[in-house]
Amino acid sequence: MNSRLANWEIVVLALHQAGGALTPVQTEDVAVRAWKLAPQRFSWRNYPEYPDLDTARVALTDAQKEKNGRLVQGDKRGGWSLTPAGLTWVQQEGASAALGSSHPPSLRVELTRDLERLREHPLRAAVRRRNPEPYEIADAVGLVADAPTRAVEARIDQLENASELVQDAELTEVLRWLRQSLRAGH
Repeated sequence: MNSRLANWEIVVLALHQAGGALTPVQTEDVAVRAWKLAPQRFSWRNYPEYPDLDTARVALTDAQKEKNGRLVQGDKRGGWSLTPAGLTWVQQEGASAALGSSHPPSLRVELTRDLERLREHPLRAAVRRRNPEPYEIADAVGLVADAPTRAVEARIDQLENASELVQDAELTEVLRWLRQSLRAGH
């Protein structure tokens, strides 16, 4: 592992390897992957054969900070996932190739279905022509109409990452428009 990388950068790479571009990943899973990438930095001092959960958790919260680009979102209870900025960072840094993983995690079946559903949704055709209501946005991303805004934004991030992975620029643009519309409505 490149010693120039900060701990928060290593956990972003570990999160990506664990599938965090598409689904939340628990802190323990990120800690184990970060430990495998940089054992001296992510292990217990007296027992280097064990990954240090606290070091990984602190690094994840650092990666969540604005000064570091807000590359991840989540918490220790619900798990961690890459933001669209985090996925872009991983792709631009070429980190996954440097770590021996040249392929992104495969899309889960339900995400593939959700992307197809969004491609067929009436809001896709309405991009930038009108401001959709929050319930329409929730429906477009496969959530219930009264889903909390935070949940809708997290779902948009998840679908945007999936559309980036399948290189669907049009769908990525639709998702960015939905996010902007959601934020403008609140």
